[in-house]
Amino acid sequence: MLPIQRILVNQIKANWAGNFPFLKPVDLRETPNRPRGTNYICDDYLQTRRVVYFVSLELVPKNKEDITLEITISDSPEKSRRAVGWKSGIDVQKIATYRIGSFFSNRDYWWRLADTEGNLIKLFSPSYGSGSSDVNIWGPSSFDKPSDIIVNEAIANINDKLVNHVFTALGIEASI
Repeated sequence: MLPIQRILVNQIKANWAGNFPFLKPVDLRETPNRPRGTNYICDDYLQTRRVVYFVSLELVPKNKEDITLEITISDSPEKSRRAVGWKSGIDVQKIATYRIGSFFSNRDYWWRLADTEGNLIKLFSPSYGSGSSDVNIWGPSSFDKPSDIIVNEAIANINDKLVNHVFTALGIEASI
């Protein structure tokens, strides 16, 4: 994990404890295993809907400066990894894992935290990441800012996407 990723994981934990107390950190024994501190569960709806929701930070192995979020609708609080749902047409009743971009753009959505390899040109290329134009990449207002400022900008954007798209689609009561 890059130092800026550690900062993000730690600041998200603190931020979500205040803003989204229904998202609780959870470390499960799954294969493949998620890094500690990157998986959150909302089990508030287990009794009424018979599902739990996971929000998981995905640290992208190929591009270590990038992260994305996976949203899982699961019938078990012990299973945050499920079959991948379709990119378009979220089915809130289906047990599946979706990338966050599926909730608002039908395209992958990543957050770029650092420009560790001089990838600024790649950042603005429509084909960055997957060899197609299926990826949206958020970047900070400047990579020259201190890491904590970049992380705060990323968290603000992540929280906005969660509140305005994910939680709304899933019927999770949340506001910042």
